[in-house]
Amino acid sequence: MTWPGTSPRNCSVPSSPAQSCGWSWGPTALRLHLGATQPGGGLRSGQATGLEAAMTAALLLMIFFLTSHRRTARWTPLGNWILVATLVWQAAPYTGTSLNPARSIGPALVAAYLPNLWVYVVGPLAGALLAAAVFSAFKNTHTLTAKLFRDVRYPSTMAAELPTTSRRPFATPSGVDRP
Repeated sequence: MTWPGTSPRNCSVPSSPAQSCGWSWGPTALRLHLGATQPGGGLRSGQATGLEAAMTAALLLMIFFLTSHRRTARWTPLGNWILVATLVWQAAPYTGTSLNPARSIGPALVAAYLPNLWVYVVGPLAGALLAAAVFSAFKNTHTLTAKLFRDVRYPSTMAAELPTTSRRPFATPSGVDRP
């Protein structure tokens, strides 16, 4: 809502529908605990923790194995997209498909709805530990590192093991670098 004289008249017209949406959806957001993830679909907390751990382990193992070979590393973003979309599609009714403690901690703290927060902290952390243990069992496999661009102006302590695109500093037609 704007006070008279504090905003141009043409700015208050477009903001009215947005304010109406906020006013009408506010009670719904409160009823849904402001987006705090919580077990559903008849799952108990322990079952939701196991499902979150399994989903996180699957995601991390897919990333680890795809980035451990030169031929498959470039497909990691596509694999991520497909796997996360499938997990959300299939598991969202049961756990909300958090996969990340930060995704659950923020809304839970804002909504002050903390009874099942431990599920979304313990599950993904257990899944990450499980994925690390499984991946470390493959002795001859290690993840390769890469950078999207290498800029000579910024030295890095992380060497890229995969091919990268080199980004040259900005240059003017006279050949002098510009800031």
